[in-house]
Amino acid sequence: MPLPSTVEELATWIELEYRRKPGSMVFAAMFADGNSATGGSDWNFGAVISLEDCDPEHLFAEIGMTISFRRRETILQRRAGYGALAVSVLLRYCFNLPSDSPPGLGLRRVGVHSLPNNAATHKLAKRLGFRLEGKQRWCRVVDVANGKVGNGQTLRKGDVSGSPGIDAHYFSMCWDEWEGHGRDVVQHILACGLRCGAKL
Repeated sequence: MPLPSTVEELATWIELEYRRKPGSMVFAAMFADGNSATGGSDWNFGAVISLEDCDPEHLFAEIGMTISFRRRETILQRRAGYGALAVSVLLRYCFNLPSDSPPGLGLRRVGVHSLPNNAATHKLAKRLGFRLEGKQRWCRVVDVANGKVGNGQTLRKGDVSGSPGIDAHYFSMCWDEWEGHGRDVVQHILACGLRCGAKL
C-alpha cells in the first residue's frame, strides 16, 4: 500500500497496516505546553508512533512509523524535537516495569529498522542509546511509484515482484542498556523538552 498523503488515506493505512494486526499498536503522542491562561496545561497533538511485531511471550517489540507534527512547539520542544520526545515516551512505556511509575510493558528488547539514507533516524537511535546490530539486506520491496530508490542491486531473473529491493539498518536496545544509560538519556530528553507533560 502506498504511503498516505491525506487524512483519509492515513486512517485507511493505519487500519490496514496496524489495527488489523494483533502484534501492532498505534499511539497518539500528546504534549502539554503549560501555557494556558488558566494556569493549566494545553495538550497538543504532537506525533503518531507505532509498535510492530510485539511479542508478549519473548518481551520484544519494534518501533515502527513515527510521524511528528511541529505546530505550536515551545522553544524547548523545538530543541528536543517532537519525534525524539515521542520515541522517548514510547521507550519509557516499553521498558518500564508494570510496577514502575509510570507503569510500562517490561519488555527486554526494543528494535528499530531504518533505511540507509535516513540519517535523522540513525542519529536519534544512537542518541537514545540504541546499538547498530547490522544491515538487513533485501528486507523490503521498494514502492517505486512513491519515488523510492532501491539498493542498486540487480534483480534476479524472473523476480516475482519486479520492483527493486531495499536494505535496512537494524538498531536495538535491551533492558540492561535501558537501565544502564537509556533511561537517563530519555529522562533528560523529556526534562529538556517537556516541562509540563507527555502522554501516549
